[in-house]
Amino acid sequence: MGGIDAQRGFICQSIIALIECLERSDWDKVKLEPQTKQDKVDIQLYRNERIICAIQVKSSKKKFYKTSVEKWLRALKDDAPEAHETCLYLVGDIYSAPCNRFIDAQRNEIKAISLKNLEDLYMGRHLPEGKYVFMKLIRFRWREYLQSISIRE
Repeated sequence: MGGIDAQRGFICQSIIALIECLERSDWDKVKLEPQTKQDKVDIQLYRNERIICAIQVKSSKKKFYKTSVEKWLRALKDDAPEAHETCLYLVGDIYSAPCNRFIDAQRNEIKAISLKNLEDLYMGRHLPEGKYVFMKLIRFRWREYLQSISIRE
């Protein structure tokens, strides 16, 4: 994965983590890029020191195929057997027909989101006022962070 693709991936992971934290109320701790045996988990949500949800985020401008999605979901489950639930986020706009059918059949474990919808969520569109203000603060802090690391390079 190249530098630009990696940056897009990290940004997508961060936005998905924020979305999950804003939409759920059953967590009390979150870990980004936790250390796991197979390094397949991008986000872990905890409640009382137990993993309630292990999440992997895959983003691509290319087409998603069923065989890849099946492999990623299986690997995520294998890497997080202690998690109460697992969720594979697919961020992109192009899916093969078999992939679409598989995603529809696995709605509890796979969430497909377009790049445009992810941008809308990041910009705070369609959020209640309180959460919109929170997302504005997060965007400000994120830009601040990006500027700080580019200054150091």
